[in-house]
Amino acid sequence: MSVKKSHWRLKIGPKLLSRLIKDLSTNYEYIEVTAYKSWVWHPADFYLKNNFKTVKEFGNDLQMAYQLRAH
Repeated sequence: MSVKKSHWRLKIGPKLLSRLIKDLSTNYEYIEVTAYKSWVWHPADFYLKNNFKTVKEFGNDLQMAYQLRAH
């Protein structure tokens, strides 16, 4: 299944992030995702715009994390 980047940013991505942040914030310190520089699914620029930080870079793959609460 493929999806346009605009659909990811406007529909799927924001819903996923709000659900993760709401449901996980009480039990976890951070969310970690694998994002991609050039794919339409999980585009790195979407996560960067939503306050994720790059942890590691592996070619096209980026390991990114969002801090839910301070350690």
